[in-house]
Amino acid sequence: MHGNNKDKHISLKEASRISGYAPDYIGQLIRSGKLEGKQVYANIAWMTTESAIRAYVSGSTGGEVSREAPRFEGGSKFVMSKKFHRFFRGLLYAVIGLSVIFMMFLFYLLSVSIDRRIQQSSLQKIEEARNRI
Repeated sequence: MHGNNKDKHISLKEASRISGYAPDYIGQLIRSGKLEGKQVYANIAWMTTESAIRAYVSGSTGGEVSREAPRFEGGSKFVMSKKFHRFFRGLLYAVIGLSVIFMMFLFYLLSVSIDRRIQQSSLQKIEEARNRI
């Protein structure tokens, strides 16, 4: 590593903040050779340099920035996506909870109905036994 701060390797998350690209997309750029970078931590994490990511974003690498690249636009789409998923996860839990409560209510009604039928049947048998005597 050189004394220059731009030559220091940074994580894909940091590169994402600088460029606005998704960390996964930056990893794809490194693996495809379009962006300088290396794999560290037992072949799990990819890293690049700030100068390489800035050069790629500005287009000075000779490569063209894809219009289909997943840009974060300051992270707002990513945050909205997380909020969207969090909302629907909460909604799903609410629906499941209400479904369980509804099923318990139906079970209660069925139990009460069966209990009343058994009670009426027993009372009829007692009445019939009294009438025979």
